[in-house]
Amino acid sequence: MGKKERTQRREKKRLRRRLRSSSSKPKEHAQRSSIKRPNIFAQRTVSQRPSSAELDAYEARLDAIEFVPRVQTPSVLCHYTTFAGLTGILSSRSFLAGHHLDTNDGHELRASDELAVGVATDLANKYGGLSRTLLTYFAQTLPQNRLSQLTDIFIASFTAERDEKVHWRKYGGGGSGVCLVVSIVDEEHPQLSLQGVGTEFIRVSYDPEHWESRFRASFERVVAEFASMVAREQDRDTIRIIGQRALVALARLTGKAAMSSKVEAWQHEKELRVVAMRERQSSIPIIRVGEKKRRAILLPARSGGRLLAIDEIIVGGNEDPDAGRKRVADILAKAGYPTADASLPKISISEHRKADLDRD
Repeated sequence: MGKKERTQRREKKRLRRRLRSSSSKPKEHAQRSSIKRPNIFAQRTVSQRPSSAELDAYEARLDAIEFVPRVQTPSVLCHYTTFAGLTGILSSRSFLAGHHLDTNDGHELRASDELAVGVATDLANKYGGLSRTLLTYFAQTLPQNRLSQLTDIFIASFTAERDEKVHWRKYGGGGSGVCLVVSIVDEEHPQLSLQGVGTEFIRVSYDPEHWESRFRASFERVVAEFASMVAREQDRDTIRIIGQRALVALARLTGKAAMSSKVEAWQHEKELRVVAMRERQSSIPIIRVGEKKRRAILLPARSGGRLLAIDEIIVGGNEDPDAGRKRVADILAKAGYPTADASLPKISISEHRKADLDRD
């Protein structure tokens, strides 16, 4: 054994002696510690501390906890817009995703936050020890750490409702625009991640009771994982790491809820959305659109800059049918349709006429 190995072995022996002596200190000293650990937590020697593999496995279990199951993407998505909007979408081969603070919903990304605080507070009263500390701290700090305050979220809105009156009124130019029915193509889109943008497809929920039940179920799973780890641990630094990872999991679940929840007043929209989180160093620029100069980014619809795969374009009922079809055909031709992987879509006319759209 070399000199270096002997020195390392002596240092390890000294460390074990210090840890054994510190674990046998009087109870009064333990009570003054900044980490208060209930007696039910078993003692653990230094050789039994969780390895990095254990912590990685713990983090993987936390990551596997979902607020709601991932949504299966439908075969088509509908997007209502004006003729000018259609021209922009097809020519740029992208959809405009608006900044969450510039949407027409004043509660965007905040609708479920109060419920998250309420559920965490309620569960903190149910648990004891460090589990209570974890939940109480999370509930107290969430108002200052909302997802809507920490990062830039951009939202591109769609629906599964084809030729629907409420969407014509609000987003389809009052019946003088189009409903763009996009076919979902199963293909990799590596450019977005390389450009510093992560996306997720989400189905919006408008039911507070559903949010509350999901918060309770997912938060309890996080607490169970946290308690299982700290029950075998006595090292303060390791407990701190375990707690920090649990807090990250609670914040992630709350953020997912924020992105997928809207107040009941918007339930008529039946929204499906693509949510994009843009890193600060992203190469995709933030642009300003419209008279109010709202912030937005362009999300490429397909990888490689290919043309959108379109199933159908429905012309609003307030347009002259022949003139409307011709306008759509001209826009498609200027955008480069058809190609080998983007055929010409069906062009149809909405069943809803002006008188129909004016009725509730």
